[in-house]
Amino acid sequence: MRAKTKPMSYALRKLARRSYSIQEMKEALFKVDYEKCEVEEVISQLINKGYLNDRIFAQRLYDYYIQHKLCGPLLLPLKLKSKGIQGDLIDELMVDYSSEKELEIIQILFGKLLKKNKNSNQDLLIRQLQRKGFTCSNINKYLRLNWTDNEFNVKRP
Repeated sequence: MRAKTKPMSYALRKLARRSYSIQEMKEALFKVDYEKCEVEEVISQLINKGYLNDRIFAQRLYDYYIQHKLCGPLLLPLKLKSKGIQGDLIDELMVDYSSEKELEIIQILFGKLLKKNKNSNQDLLIRQLQRKGFTCSNINKYLRLNWTDNEFNVKRP
């Protein structure tokens, strides 16, 4: 039987692979059956050393989901929450997600969806955008400006 590694070593190995929120790291440590006092001590040390910082982690995640996953303002808070980010921090980040930013991202995503599915009808495209978390009002606004007689006028960003 293998000896259980020390909780700090385990946490540092996990952090060497990717960033974690405080909640995610706690869950990972508890999953390995470390005692609550050990987990709290390790979390405290990691925070003091700057290895765990929910604000920085949340900002990076927010940027990633906007720039690479092209998430809308309805899906993004759910993604952040699933990573252990607290609601007040999510609210702070979402203040920057303006209607204009949403329309810009819809434009990029719409172009990609059309390129991928050349014969897509408007309803299918709307459903795909809704699944990505975009608001109906901005999807409709974008379509009114760019969709005429079953043809989409592609405007490059």
